[in-house]
Amino acid sequence: MRFNFLCAVHRQQLESDPSRAVRLWQDGLDTTQFYCEQCMWPEAISHAGCAFEIADIILSHRFINYLLACDRFCYSTLLISEIFSRLDCENEARQVLTMAIDRYERELNLSTLGRDTIIDCLNQLYVFGLVHFSSSDNYFYKTGICSPKITIN
Repeated sequence: MRFNFLCAVHRQQLESDPSRAVRLWQDGLDTTQFYCEQCMWPEAISHAGCAFEIADIILSHRFINYLLACDRFCYSTLLISEIFSRLDCENEARQVLTMAIDRYERELNLSTLGRDTIIDCLNQLYVFGLVHFSSSDNYFYKTGICSPKITIN
């Protein structure tokens, strides 16, 4: 499943304007934080979703330092997953985590650049999945997505 928090026009604009993308990611995060502090989860989800998609754009286009982009994408993933969980949208939370895990695993296969950071991000996502979804029916165990902590050989 692909989430569409950004319309095609805004996505295209952000893909061609790195400084705007970085600024709007931070704005989206700040707005999300405000709504989260007020426990206004429905209002927070759209801003978190935009921040998540912008973080993906920033990582894909390497608009900023690669390691920082990886961290921002991980943070955005954890944030939107948490909000989905609070809204009792467990499937969406799992889908976001799975998309991010798949993305990081592809990144690991593309380059050795930032390997430690990517592995740290993967571990954070795995832990989130294990903690937030019931252990008796944990999606991350059943699908084989979750593995023990990843380490560097």
